[in-house]
Amino acid sequence: MTMKGWSVEVNETLSAIKSRRSIRQYKEEQIGDAELREIMDAAPYAPNCLNQQKWHFSVIQDTDLLSRIVETLKERLINSGIKFLAQMASSAGYSTFYKAPTVIFITGDEEASFVQIDCAMAAQNIVLAAESMNIGSCVVVSATKSVFFHFLPILTSSPLACFFPFLAGWLSFSS
Repeated sequence: MTMKGWSVEVNETLSAIKSRRSIRQYKEEQIGDAELREIMDAAPYAPNCLNQQKWHFSVIQDTDLLSRIVETLKERLINSGIKFLAQMASSAGYSTFYKAPTVIFITGDEEASFVQIDCAMAAQNIVLAAESMNIGSCVVVSATKSVFFHFLPILTSSPLACFFPFLAGWLSFSS
């Protein structure tokens, strides 16, 4: 790549950054423990304010639990009084998590300085680690934390400043 006379050789890191896309179609096949471990090991290497590491990562691979969460979310969206959300949730085949077999929740302690940025950087490490293994991913923003708290009491142990559901799974198409 050349820019104003500068020449840079594209390496694996730059390649992962430039090829990563948000994926919304996954195979039913679960990602393996070794792949998941590598993805999750990358998260805490993200820069964070004063090395506080005031984030928490929760992984769900239980398809029944994920289905129950999606159904609860779907019902809340349909009854939200917000027309476009109700239409979206009412559409055939709607799934908040796009039927991803793995969902990772990133949360951060409200008392920590700049924890929203820290969690976002950890999310970036996760998506790049997944991309490096040809595992699809998508960060999903959610304003309905209370639904998740009902299913995941561990998330309510401290006030949360950030909340990122993150999806991961094998691509259901060739890239």
